[in-house]
Amino acid sequence: MEKLSNMVRELKKIIENKVKDLCEELGYAYKKGFFVKQNYPNIQNALYFTYLQDKKAEKIILNVTVFISLADLESVKKKLLDVKSSTLTFTLSQNLSFLMSNKNYFEWTFDGTNDSNMLENLKECIISFAHPYFERLNSYDKIINSIENRTERLLNKDYNFYIPIIYLLRGQFDKGVDFIKSVINEMTLTLPIEELRKQYNFPSSPDGQIFRAGLDKVNFQMLEKLMDKLQDISIIGGALGGGKIDPTYLLFARNYLKYNNEQENLKV
Repeated sequence: MEKLSNMVRELKKIIENKVKDLCEELGYAYKKGFFVKQNYPNIQNALYFTYLQDKKAEKIILNVTVFISLADLESVKKKLLDVKSSTLTFTLSQNLSFLMSNKNYFEWTFDGTNDSNMLENLKECIISFAHPYFERLNSYDKIINSIENRTERLLNKDYNFYIPIIYLLRGQFDKGVDFIKSVINEMTLTLPIEELRKQYNFPSSPDGQIFRAGLDKVNFQMLEKLMDKLQDISIIGGALGGGKIDPTYLLFARNYLKYNNEQENLKV
């Protein structure tokens, strides 16, 4: 078993090195776990690879995420969240496979015998699907519009950060404050399950059961009964519609007010 584990670990190292060579060939530089390229002014594009070691099947399973970072947004966001300026942060992201033609989740599997074919396929997919994604979002206005109109994948949490920052950059501080107030007010509401269904897209069926961790009282016997009836069950974080304010967002709100005052003082 130890010999098998060593074989898979060695295979992982080989694939990592070959992926690094592939990325460098395409013009990406390795930086803090990401492969980054400055394609457009004030915009960084990046590729991120995760590796799963399947020791039983003696395979390495590779997953690719593509990232876009708009410097104007990220520099302000770091200040408002007390994040080190050297930390890599990204504005938009998408799994590479969801940008591909069939938009189904896909992973690249290496077993030591098919490396060349898999790497060539990976390279073609990056060129054919990641690069057009970067090209489609290659300017400040395009990225801002995609956030405001939510035309690209964006979590609610990230949206709630970026919209006030956009207002701040436009000199519309009061609008940003109003937006932050509305987010905090919404966080303090305990939403009923049916309202949660309307606002969020859960994987459960319309008849499925939704439980909020830390809020809804559920014991093992209840779960057993539900499973016996083959009912669809979703368990979500209690903070979602649970009447609790995210402390990170409170930090953001506090620094938002302070940041604007600092900018005003600099103008004097």
